[in-house]
Amino acid sequence: MKRITLKTVAEEAGVSCSTVSFVINQNRPISDEVKKRVHVAIKKLNYVPNEAARMLSSHKKTVLGVLVNNCVEDATGTMLEAINEVVLKYGYRMHLNIVPPGYDSARKAMQEMAANGFLAGIINMLPEISAVETMKLCGRLPAVTFLRQTILSPVYFDYAYGITLAMEHLWQLGHRKIGFIGGKNNCADTETEHRLTGYRQFWIGQKMSVPEEFIEISGGSTEEGIRFSGMLYERGITAVVCGNDYIAAGALYWANANKIEVPSQLSVVGYDDSRVATMIYPPLTSVHLPIREIAELTVKGLVDRINGHDQSGNQICKPQLVIRNSTGPIK
Repeated sequence: MKRITLKTVAEEAGVSCSTVSFVINQNRPISDEVKKRVHVAIKKLNYVPNEAARMLSSHKKTVLGVLVNNCVEDATGTMLEAINEVVLKYGYRMHLNIVPPGYDSARKAMQEMAANGFLAGIINMLPEISAVETMKLCGRLPAVTFLRQTILSPVYFDYAYGITLAMEHLWQLGHRKIGFIGGKNNCADTETEHRLTGYRQFWIGQKMSVPEEFIEISGGSTEEGIRFSGMLYERGITAVVCGNDYIAAGALYWANANKIEVPSQLSVVGYDDSRVATMIYPPLTSVHLPIREIAELTVKGLVDRINGHDQSGNQICKPQLVIRNSTGPIK
């Protein structure tokens, strides 16, 4: 099969190669009649422009790289969808690189992405690479790091305050034995897991000792939610706050399997307010993550860097608690 090139399109339309390039890149005034002939030729020949050649000819890079560990978790997948929408709004395209967990693979992937020469900028969503290291690895290439509590990240979400909202809600319902199932801290920019910090701070604010026997640290899976919720219930909890909605789904599964009524015998709170929260029974009370707002601020921060503008700094997104049927007073 004959390869369709810019020259092929030019011959079909009866114009020069440079004219076809001008029409595709929209960087020169061309008459409507000539534009029409070129577009008819492109459609007829099913020509797909070479993106690398387009960038070289226009001297504008139009692709933003995003590095992430996985797209499996609902909250991560939804966030990537939102980032892609905002990227397109700003006139760019997203190039996604899914990197296996681990520092060495994360560092190598970022170095390779930064060196490929066709990116306008990078969004780092890899927890193993800090915001400072991201800047060093990317060199002159504009880059931002996703959701870190540092000026090098355009936006941060107040995870600890989200737990405070959940704990205050349960406290007002009369719960005094509240468990916590959280995830391990794997973020290079923080020394502690902020959800756990929020849990501890709540008890300190009540002038009470932190009930260490009510804390379990997990990898964030539904299976661990099943296992740890059962263990904590045996220790006497009447409510549990979970580090994500998957853990909370596990807690609800365990309660249902063991004929523990929710919320009259056990109240459950999730985190992220993902689609999972409304797909399980009972519908889950969960801390809402403002995904669209976070995506908008992250991409805008990178585009500002690309355009040489000063960033507005590390903006803080405040959480909200969405109350559904998985929480209630003790009966």
